[in-house]
Amino acid sequence: DRKKKNSAPIVTIYNADTVDLVAVERLAIGDIVYSAYSETKKRGNGTVFCRGTIEALKQTRWSLTYDVLFNNDEYVASIDKSLVIPEHRYLYENLKQGLNVGERVVAGWWENALDTSSPPSGWYSGYIKACRQQQQGGRFGPNRFYDIKFDDGDELDDVEDIFVFEESEYKLLSRDRRDETSAWKGVKNVLGEGSTDRWEQTVGYWMIEDNNDGTKPKRAFPFLGGALRWYDDHNVSCKGANTKKADLNLPEEWTFDSDAKSPPVRSIDIDTGRPRAKPFFLEEPKSLAVDDGDKKRGSRSK
Repeated sequence: DRKKKNSAPIVTIYNADTVDLVAVERLAIGDIVYSAYSETKKRGNGTVFCRGTIEALKQTRWSLTYDVLFNNDEYVASIDKSLVIPEHRYLYENLKQGLNVGERVVAGWWENALDTSSPPSGWYSGYIKACRQQQQGGRFGPNRFYDIKFDDGDELDDVEDIFVFEESEYKLLSRDRRDETSAWKGVKNVLGEGSTDRWEQTVGYWMIEDNNDGTKPKRAFPFLGGALRWYDDHNVSCKGANTKKADLNLPEEWTFDSDAKSPPVRSIDIDTGRPRAKPFFLEEPKSLAVDDGDKKRGSRSK
């Protein structure tokens, strides 16, 4: 039987990519950012953020706005500061999401909790008792450490975030996908080779390889489950009644019409305890729709 061990030490990773997330970040001309493609002052779930470079800033006593040149060579002026996010913060907010206290997880276990540099001796189910977030971290954001209470009653404190996964996510990650016939369809794991960010090295994020509709932007997700279900939903919406089980990553979550006269419908209500995953763009479309009105938008003059 596993025995309770003392808390593992918190180790802060210091490197060239380290970011102090507590400090208020003042953006400068030339900074790479993700910005809302408009001058709206409201940031909502429907706001589309795109990659670009700060070309100018305008500050008054009451406001701060930025002019941004987007990667598709279109220029938008006077974007409110709340809608302009440094690149490393944008990646962090979307691709390294923390887990919640009380959430069911599968976490690593070490017989010697003071030596977690080696792979875990096993993975076990439990729930999160507490979470501590450091001020420092890598390119994807701050390091987090979780206190875990396992289902057999054992506890382990300060488990690094790269060794803690939401329970349903772990079940997907642990499926055997070594041969071509069982490989995930249209989804790939992106890791940062040579990165000093341990999260980017070992966990990374999930990207849709083929949008199935000819569009260029890549859609990325922090969790494999979100990517797989988005791909399956999109596939069904494109193929309709012609969708086959072999077209989907998780066909067990769908009910198929025996006569193939209507599209399959979801037979399982997905409830992971968190909002349904929404993708975001890692690359820009060649052109973005221009709204009518008095927006100061157009091509950057050379």
